[in-house]
Amino acid sequence: MIEGLIAIQIQTMDEFFPYPPYPMYPSGLIDESKSIYRYAHPSSESRVLALKDPIYDEDRNYIPPGHYSLVLSDDRTFLLLVQGDKIFATIPVFKLEESKEEVEKIYDKKYQKQQAKEKKKQDKINAKLARTGAPPQEKPVYMEATIEYDNIERYYLIKYERGFVRAWGAIKK
Repeated sequence: MIEGLIAIQIQTMDEFFPYPPYPMYPSGLIDESKSIYRYAHPSSESRVLALKDPIYDEDRNYIPPGHYSLVLSDDRTFLLLVQGDKIFATIPVFKLEESKEEVEKIYDKKYQKQQAKEKKKQDKINAKLARTGAPPQEKPVYMEATIEYDNIERYYLIKYERGFVRAWGAIKK
């Protein structure tokens, strides 16, 4: 009796069924080959922003509650709220700061030589890791994303930090 139940359960699972009655990937593409997985920002490059209440605008459009990636656009004029492959909001940046010391350090010759040495050393380590099949080591970058509501002015303030770049955006309610 138990053997019969297990056999039926195994036959209904697509992974174990040798010839499933329908294709496992109807489009012919596996998830990893779709463009959103191949060309999207890596999850390690953006912070997750959790919204627990919907955000409405004056036209009664809204951003539903959930977890969103907060990404700064390449031209640094917008903050993007992204969930999966869909952009839910484009928020204009009203203030942008960069640490002057960090920017000056990038153009310093001594710092560039030190970075080149560290890169060579890291490349050797990554080559050894690649031979064993392990992923390469990534240098950690400080990242933070926060959202606050101002009751007096009635807007949401969104703060984005990544490395030495800080950006602020606002959603007027």
